[in-house]
Amino acid sequence: MTTINPIASSGQAALDVQATVKNVTPVIAGTQDIPPGTSGTVVAVLGAGSTYEISFGPPASTTETVPQNLLAVV
Repeated sequence: MTTINPIASSGQAALDVQATVKNVTPVIAGTQDIPPGTSGTVVAVLGAGSTYEISFGPPASTTETVPQNLLAVV
């Protein structure tokens, strides 16, 4: 089992592009919902690191803008 650390509690600053993350809560997306625990890759950093463009993989293959507080580092 992979351990994930929420960004807020791990004391990390902004994520780098290409970092691997998981969402810690469901994300309501434009065309499909992304269930918690779905892995993704940071493709862009927005709002000085407060929001990220994440390319999620299966089971919800989509790219969505997600606030930092909904993500955890893998």
